[in-house]
Order: sequence, then structure tokens, then C-alpha cells
Amino acid sequence: LAKSPEERVPSARELREVLEAGTSSEWWRTENRRDGRPTLGKTPQVPIRRETALRGRDAAFHALWQGWQEARDGRGSVVLLVGEDGIGKTRLLDALLHAATARDAHLLYGSYAPGNERGGVAGALRERLGKEHPEEALEHYLDQTPRVVPQLAAWLREDAPQDTATPLTSDALHAALIRILRALAEERPVLWALDDIHHATPDA
Repeated sequence: LAKSPEERVPSARELREVLEAGTSSEWWRTENRRDGRPTLGKTPQVPIRRETALRGRDAAFHALWQGWQEARDGRGSVVLLVGEDGIGKTRLLDALLHAATARDAHLLYGSYAPGNERGGVAGALRERLGKEHPEEALEHYLDQTPRVVPQLAAWLREDAPQDTATPLTSDALHAALIRILRALAEERPVLWALDDIHHATPDA
């Protein structure tokens, strides 16, 4: 609907591609690069089966959704979802992430599967910032502390630390993660789901 032709999608074919691919389309990535922000993420893919609809969890889902609405209004909080194994907690998180929209929020999901001590936080950020080359997004969010970027990028990829880079101490990691979270929240509301935290190590 833009008046200037160069600001519009060039053709109906490309418009269809944008509608089908959503925020992963080349057009959307180009638009985000124009204003200096990393590309918006898609809805995270939670590893859960979805052959059947979510049933009998209306009250639990409503409580989660209400917490999300309060966060969107600026009253953020932490919600701890607990229960016996196999009752559908992950399925509930999946429903919440799909009910929220990646266009209006930063949606992150990470799981501390057994043996993956960094999976929850690192996995979520890796998906959001880019699996292979998160440096560009990290440079954007950590523009005041650029020396941390190479080590943090290696940490996200679970690579060996770079000897030539500034050491990533636990305090530096903590500070960087808080800065990234605050920077994301300045752009739009953040919904960050961490699954299976009972498998996480104390350090994680």
C-alpha cells in the first residue's frame, strides 16, 4: 500500500512467496536489514507431536495466556509450569508459542534435554540469532561491549573458546545475556520458554 513503488513488493509472485515464507522470506530479511535490526524470528519449533488438538487444558492455558498478556502490557514475570512427566507440559508451551505471534513478539524456546546443559538458554538464542553466524545479531545487541561477541558466538555454537578473544567469564556471560534480553524487550515483548529445567546443571 506504500505510495512509492520501490517501497512495495515488486510483484504478485513475490507477494505470494512472502506470505508463504513469512519472516524467513528474503523480502522480510531485506526490510529488517534496512532499519539495522536482525531479522525477526519464526515461531520456535518445539519437538512435540501435534496429531491431536490440545484438550482439557483450558484453565492451564488461560493462566499462561493471561501471564503473557500482562507481560505484553509491561508487567513481565516468570511462570513456573510444574507437573508429573507425560501430562503435556511441553504441549502446553507449544500451544502458547503458537497462539502468540512472532510478528509482534520475540518468541524463544530452549530445552534442557538430558546431556545438553546449555540447551535451554544457548539453544533458544541460537535459534533466534542464527545458528551458524550469530555474530551480526550479537554485534547489534552488544554494541557497547563488542569484545565479548566472538566468545559469546562460540558459546552459542558450542565451539571451543577462541584463544585470542576476551575470556568469557561467568559474570561476563551473565551480563551479556541480560543485555541481550533487555535489548530484545526494548524492541517488542519477549516470550522465552525454557523446557525441562529439572535436567539443567546448577551452573546452567
